[in-house]
Amino acid sequence: MSTTKISPLRRLVNILSDAVTKIDEKYASANLEFPSLDKPFDESDPACLLLSDPDVVPHSSLIVAAADQLIASARHPAQAILDMAQSHTIPACLNLACETSVAEILREAGPEGLPVKDIAAKNKMHPSKLARALRLLATHHVFAEVSPDVFANNILSSVLDTGKSTEALFTQKKVNKFDGAARGSACAAVEMTADDSLKASAFIIDSLLDPATSYSEEPSDAPCLRLFKAKSYFDYLYAPGNEYRKARYQAAMSALASSESSTVVSGGFPWETLPKGTKIVDVGGGVGSACHEIMNKNPLLKFTVQDLPSVTERAIAYWNQHEPKAFADGQVTIQEHDFFAPQPVKDADVFLLRYILHDWSNAKAIEILKRLREVAVPGKTKVIVVDGVIQYACKVDRKKIRGAEGIVFEGSDKKSEVPAGLLPNLGKACARNYCLDLTMLAKFNGQERTLGDHIHVMEASGWKIGKIYSPDGRRISHVLAEAA
Repeated sequence: MSTTKISPLRRLVNILSDAVTKIDEKYASANLEFPSLDKPFDESDPACLLLSDPDVVPHSSLIVAAADQLIASARHPAQAILDMAQSHTIPACLNLACETSVAEILREAGPEGLPVKDIAAKNKMHPSKLARALRLLATHHVFAEVSPDVFANNILSSVLDTGKSTEALFTQKKVNKFDGAARGSACAAVEMTADDSLKASAFIIDSLLDPATSYSEEPSDAPCLRLFKAKSYFDYLYAPGNEYRKARYQAAMSALASSESSTVVSGGFPWETLPKGTKIVDVGGGVGSACHEIMNKNPLLKFTVQDLPSVTERAIAYWNQHEPKAFADGQVTIQEHDFFAPQPVKDADVFLLRYILHDWSNAKAIEILKRLREVAVPGKTKVIVVDGVIQYACKVDRKKIRGAEGIVFEGSDKKSEVPAGLLPNLGKACARNYCLDLTMLAKFNGQERTLGDHIHVMEASGWKIGKIYSPDGRRISHVLAEAA
């Protein structure tokens, strides 16, 4: 009796079909229709909100992973590679649309859209060149060409809308674009990525082929500095003439902090298990928004927020505005500190490093962690790194990774099983992690880290990882280590 072998394409189609069925069932049980690609995103629409539901996200990830792998498998390889090589044109056009407020113009025009000549009359663009850029984006499902040379917003392009009126956008100073913007977060992040990050990434090859910089782990040798001509990317941002880029960067980072603020308190390290009076030091903590999130649910803990003098003034204003009593009573302390200098807090229970280490190479990350280890008490002091733990693109037995013995994994990283036939790291569904890794390289000579990388920097600085918490549906993890 012969059996029919399931082809790789059919296996991927089956994964897609099963995931779509699960999402359809979820929407049917909520008596909702799945959001249309043709309509703008509405943050108050229950159907749009359900896209982020923990019961929906894993299935949508499978759809993205299987669909992208299906396309890569089905196409002629030369066509697939050429498409990748030409994909730089997409962020270039996204940046053009953001900087010229196309989404806002089309929002005011309504669902019928607007002829490109009228769009160009408002944002002072060349009509034909603008049409070509918007048509490329519409071909990738950002904006819709509803009739020849007439464009309208759709669910993807609407995310680029700051929520401001075009009158305000075109009359105010450019540096104020994101001030008071109701929905400026995605626009700021897309602009920054499609501008500075895109340009910086073009110099990765020059940096890696140059013997003088290829093996360097110094931020002063980051690829972007071949273009930006500064001592570091931050020096470039804060240089005279770059006020808009600095404002855009701050808006993008504030958006990231806001969108992922709950990741520091939900699904990760159990802050509620810490005893009253536990001293938490937020190293490089900015204004202290992470500590604020922790304190909201754990009001009996004590916090020290450390950062450079250029940040501490804003941190003091932040706490005086949001938690004046906690600040006045000393429950929260703001402290000027450079994390490459000796650590001034000698009796901390927990050091928190949130989105810090990925800005730095392994050598620099080890320096930072060593400063904390110098004042750590074995058996008492913990360090919690809130950052990505990026997956390998192959199947891995974690027990065979040197140093992983004894590490306990909690959350989605412990229980997730990838269907047979898909890349173990879910490919396209998690590609942002790897794009971010190369962005860290291009801008800072930094990096996102695999499990092996995290183990390496911890061991080399005198720490031992005990647990890794991976909140469901989140890009980040909590890496918990104790003084070795």
